[in-house]
Amino acid sequence: MFETSSAQNKNDMVFVSGGMFIMGDTFCVGCTDAPKHNVTVNGFYIGKYEVTIEQYNGYREAINNSNRLDEENVDSERSQYPIGGVSWYDAVEYCNWRSEKEKLTLAYSGTGSNDIACDFSTNGYRLPTEAEWEYAARGGIHYKDGYCYSGSNTASEVGWYSISSAQPIGGKNPNQLGIYDMSGNVMEWCWDWYMDDYYKKGENNNPNGPKYGDEKVVRGGEYGNGEGWLYVCNRLHLFRRHTSNGVGFRLVRSNL
Repeated sequence: MFETSSAQNKNDMVFVSGGMFIMGDTFCVGCTDAPKHNVTVNGFYIGKYEVTIEQYNGYREAINNSNRLDEENVDSERSQYPIGGVSWYDAVEYCNWRSEKEKLTLAYSGTGSNDIACDFSTNGYRLPTEAEWEYAARGGIHYKDGYCYSGSNTASEVGWYSISSAQPIGGKNPNQLGIYDMSGNVMEWCWDWYMDDYYKKGENNNPNGPKYGDEKVVRGGEYGNGEGWLYVCNRLHLFRRHTSNGVGFRLVRSNL
């Protein structure tokens, strides 16, 4: 039986207790998830759900005088679908907007191609690091359950995949921490730059990726993928300005 965290707030943030886990594997698509290695992360809060169309359209209205993302997304029946079609920059800007709206200290500063910095000590919203994302997807302190997908060894129990469009958030079973849709529905942007062999060179204590790169990490697979792309260890990567309907994001905070 899954154990749901009791540490949630009004914004549906789930607390993930810090700890050590074995990150990576050897059977995922692309084989850039090796070698397995011990990683320690501090505790953090992560969104129980992916950011929705309704939430993102609130941001678009605020910054563009009621100009929503597109007409399809205005449909109230789609308001609780995860947002897709957003770039990494869009996700970062949403994080800062949400922080400002709630009078939190911004996590992100800087502008331009390579000048955006993240202060992980603030209470503002941000994207998860790749290590935080995988740790949460594996169930945090329950990672030894060893599930291939986030909360199950059966993809259909926890994820939407091999279908033509995303589905409303929370429609499948959550993982051990009560987090939904970390396998399938839409892929999720992470903070980290992508590097093929980073696991051979990377840090083991709260890693936040290479210092530089060309593409950012995305995790979790999406609705159009086969189930093999949904493994919690699977690493994918996209250019920061890339947009597609199958790419969205989830919020993280270091503290409340």
